[in-house]
Amino acid sequence: MASRGDAAGAVSLARSIGAFCPGDRIPYAEGYVAIFDGRTLESAFVQGRRVTMCEQFMPETVRVPGRDA
Repeated sequence: MASRGDAAGAVSLARSIGAFCPGDRIPYAEGYVAIFDGRTLESAFVQGRRVTMCEQFMPETVRVPGRDA
C-alpha cells in the first residue's frame, strides 16, 4: 500500500494488527512488538526504553483481529 502511495492506509492497516508506527510512543515495557516504519513491518524486542530490532520478522509479534484479545 505504501509503495503505491497510500501511506495513510498502510499505517492504518499496520495499527490494526498492533504494530507501532512513526509518531507512536512505545510503552515502557518488556517483550516483542511489531514496528512499521512506513515501508516495512519488522519485529523488535523492547526492554524498558531500549528497543532492539530483530534480524528477521516474527509473525507472532502481530495481533490478528478477531483472534487475539
